[in-house]
Amino acid sequence: MAKRFWLFSLFGGLWRGLDGVRRIVHLVLMLGILAIGVVALVETPPGVMSPGALVLAPVGNLVDQLDGDAATRAWQEFLGSRVDQTLTRDLIESIDYAARDPRINALVLQLGAMGGAGMATLRDVADAIERFKRSGKPVVAIGDNYTQGQYYLGAFADDILMHPEGVVFLQGFGAYRTYYKAAQEKFLVDVNVFKVGEYKSFVEPYLRDDMSPEARENALEWLSGLWEIYQADVTTARAMDSTLIDRYTQQLPRLLDESDGDFASVALSMSLVDQLATRSQMDAHLIEITGVDPRDKGWRGTYHQNYLAARRAESPERQRPARVGVVLAKGDIVDGTQPPGMIGGDSTASLLRRARLDEAIKAVVLRVDSGGGSAFASEIIAEQVRELREAGKPVVVSMGNVAASGGYWISMDADEIYASPVTITGSIGIGAVFPTFERGLDWLGVHVDGVGTTPWAGALRPDRGLNEETRQVLQRSIENGYADFIGRVANARELPLADVDAAARGRVWLGAAALDLELVDGMGSLQEAIGAAARRAEIADDYSVAYVGQEIGIREALIMQFTRAGTRLANRLGLRVGEVLELRTRRRDASGFAVQLDRVTEQLRNDWERMQQWNDPRGIYLYCHCSPQL
Repeated sequence: MAKRFWLFSLFGGLWRGLDGVRRIVHLVLMLGILAIGVVALVETPPGVMSPGALVLAPVGNLVDQLDGDAATRAWQEFLGSRVDQTLTRDLIESIDYAARDPRINALVLQLGAMGGAGMATLRDVADAIERFKRSGKPVVAIGDNYTQGQYYLGAFADDILMHPEGVVFLQGFGAYRTYYKAAQEKFLVDVNVFKVGEYKSFVEPYLRDDMSPEARENALEWLSGLWEIYQADVTTARAMDSTLIDRYTQQLPRLLDESDGDFASVALSMSLVDQLATRSQMDAHLIEITGVDPRDKGWRGTYHQNYLAARRAESPERQRPARVGVVLAKGDIVDGTQPPGMIGGDSTASLLRRARLDEAIKAVVLRVDSGGGSAFASEIIAEQVRELREAGKPVVVSMGNVAASGGYWISMDADEIYASPVTITGSIGIGAVFPTFERGLDWLGVHVDGVGTTPWAGALRPDRGLNEETRQVLQRSIENGYADFIGRVANARELPLADVDAAARGRVWLGAAALDLELVDGMGSLQEAIGAAARRAEIADDYSVAYVGQEIGIREALIMQFTRAGTRLANRLGLRVGEVLELRTRRRDASGFAVQLDRVTEQLRNDWERMQQWNDPRGIYLYCHCSPQL
């Protein structure tokens, strides 16, 4: 009896202890939620350090649109697992504000955490830096190392500082892919490919183990064009000999021999950088320019995120009665509804429809950064472009880094098309891929048999080989799709069909060449396209810009408000935002083996994920694998 009482007492004590812990945890959670709620209600944007520098410290890739829905991004940021990306327009807006702001006495480019960016994006940011320099304020770039994209922006600074152990890593542009034909044979998989256009190369990895001569010729052409523009922009910005970048990349082994393998000394001797400085020396240099931060005795500066939030709070943009709506189309084109960072046939068409029905929006700019995807989804979007024009609302397309294949399909019906000289466009061609694995099943001893009432019953099963009639039907469908594509281009651009066919066949062009071919109407940035749309709508004297995005529900809005407030509170209790950014910078400031290995594995993963995501009802795709690798 005593033993049983002892056990009851033990379990009772444990239960009371666990219940007490539960109450404490609940109390802590309640207090945390209350604190976050208070911060969400009363927190004001961080102020601008005056006087001080605007600090541009982009993290991750520079993009027109952040991937994923806003609520998910806010939650990921709260948990510290956010995919690093920086909005290009935030960088440009903050630079333009700072050029006119007397509180800002310099621009500091802290580029170590910046990932990839297309040449069109880099040029837009560089143009903003040039506008800032015209204010007479200095621009300083600091970094442990400089990758090719980072160095492009750094070249527009008045002074480039690099660590004595650093490297300026310039490698040119490349277009390398993984080819699967031999692997398909080993795994007894048949990938049936149908295409029109000898330059339509996105299907080649399933047909060959190397690049076709046509694809090699075309890729080398547009890659060389990009590299020439990169060199010209950098050497002009740095007032260097026009051949210097070429000499640096071609003669690097000899240059390193002469400097005992010291990359930093080579960069300094060739005037790629202005000073070699330790981090402490960089801080001292910036203190001379910006003054001393009284909080930590470092240099004075405000990160662009905080600065932009403060400026927007100080001077909220007035929504004028007449607006130019901007619809972003970034990523692969896929059927159905897709989150930001991908182009959904239904979801992007819905945004264009909203712009058409919004009486305040008088004109629309479609910003395209896409290599294409589903032919059907592309047409669903193009229908809405045509309906906008039929409703009397001008449509201007602004092409970003890539607007090719399906990206061109959704662009061609606009009133005007603006591209950058470095935009990758064209790739007017079409293809289909249908894998079957009947040979692999046969090797395993698995066989498929049956009957059908027509030749097409069961004809498109991946566990059966395609018969000759099915192959003929698919090829005819592809040929019809190509004829439809070039016919639509000829009609939209008012060009002879023969001229369009000569420029098409899957061939890729840079924006400047596309202008000569009349595939686009002019060279210009997103802002210039917005201005053109306003002029067409006759509202250029008084209008505002409205980005048309997916609507956010009450639940998502609450999640965003609380998670962002929680992030601010956590930073306030621990590290300052600037310190967090600095740590991220130091973690990512490298271009070593791990980074290169990540790129290889990412390409394999992307190829697999793309095949899983592609859902065109007829299996027909307008796609261009034409984003250069930096």
